[in-house]
Amino acid sequence: MGDKDIVSGDEVEYQNYIKKVNILSTNRNLKEEVKKGMNDMLKVDITKTPLYELAMEKGMEKGIFDTAIIIMEKMNYSIDEIVKVLNIKKEELLEYMKKKKEEV
Repeated sequence: MGDKDIVSGDEVEYQNYIKKVNILSTNRNLKEEVKKGMNDMLKVDITKTPLYELAMEKGMEKGIFDTAIIIMEKMNYSIDEIVKVLNIKKEELLEYMKKKKEEV
């Protein structure tokens, strides 16, 4: 059985199926069973899922923001110079910096 056989090859239906399985597994304490299913039966390429892509975007964004902070601190650049060079939004960087301070 292929990974799309469960939903007859319909990509949208398949994505909905994966979302439902993921949500239901947390509600019913089925984490290990879902892991086994994902590894053994569904053979989903997790790198092609929307959640993975979103996580990667967030990770890259975090990396850019962390880099911006380091440059400002170590090289004494202003926030206006940094956002221009890195092509990021000043408001988003300021929000990230605020959250980072709150974590400490």
